[in-house]
Amino acid sequence: MIETSELGGRLALVDPKSLETEQRSLYDFIDQKFVPWSREANFAIKIDGGRYVGPFNTFLYTPKVSKAFLEFMEAETQFSTLNARVREVVILTCGAFWNAKYELYAHSALARQSWPFGTVHPSSSHWAATRGTKR
Repeated sequence: MIETSELGGRLALVDPKSLETEQRSLYDFIDQKFVPWSREANFAIKIDGGRYVGPFNTFLYTPKVSKAFLEFMEAETQFSTLNARVREVVILTCGAFWNAKYELYAHSALARQSWPFGTVHPSSSHWAATRGTKR
């Protein structure tokens, strides 16, 4: 059983049964665009009961702003001049600096996909973060 008390950070996990109209629209957008992406990369956005975790839970608290941010994130990914491997190293470096646990968890999975050997390379920020690197 997954311990869910910290999966939403400082915010309570939103129950999908309690969503208002704008939240439901965003929930469906995330379900269509991001849940399949996370499953393919082998990390969780959605847990039992349909609740979102990490930043995806937080997005439901501000649906209008969050929808715009997610659309920006899609465009940035699509039009980035960085290749996937470099992009993930940059994201992991920032995540390690801020000790952003979900970001490290999710983007380590994405980095494994972009690294040709199927594991996060020892020079990545995730490796450094687990070795006590200071900010």
